[in-house]
Amino acid sequence: MVQIAPQEPPGRFGKESVMTSPTEMLSRDHALMERLMISIESMIASIANGASMDLRPLNRAALLMKKLGAEHHMSDEERLIFPRIETSGRHEDLLKTLRLQHDRGRAIIDRIIDTTQAGGVDTVGEMNEIVRLCMSFIVMYRSHAAIEETVLFPALYDFASSDEIMNIQAIMRGEEEGLMRDQRFRNMMDSLAAIEAVAGTSDISRFTPE
Repeated sequence: MVQIAPQEPPGRFGKESVMTSPTEMLSRDHALMERLMISIESMIASIANGASMDLRPLNRAALLMKKLGAEHHMSDEERLIFPRIETSGRHEDLLKTLRLQHDRGRAIIDRIIDTTQAGGVDTVGEMNEIVRLCMSFIVMYRSHAAIEETVLFPALYDFASSDEIMNIQAIMRGEEEGLMRDQRFRNMMDSLAAIEAVAGTSDISRFTPE
């Protein structure tokens, strides 16, 4: 009897199955970024309610969002996904908007990092600006990710050949494996659970309605 080894489940950053598609990897990134956004929402709610004024956890969340989202995920889309769809002549306006939102998102994340790196602020106005920046990113990016998942990612398979898809997948897998060889990046990825614990979002049962 031939025994077939169990397949590595997809979705593990840097340890992707060879069967994991490029859009599955990008969707997994979206889910990780959503977990960060849920934590950020919880943190700024605590700040707004006066329960916490320590901005260091928010700074760590923003740093991870920059590394995972702005420098890795958005870059993959801009280099590997957007150009292939652009060559089809379809979704031109959407792609312009998505690129603009990447640029705005990077600028907002950098601003959040700058304004939270000291761990605190001196005025209510500064705190309100941090809350505004966080919410502007979250509102924009949730819509952005939803459109990519339901419009742009499916379109890739309308225009790209199987060989092109496999080439994109190989590039993305190689990049993820390279990132996971960087101890600093691994430490940042490991910090997601700690960020969620501080934010009070690690237990999903808290989101269950009564």
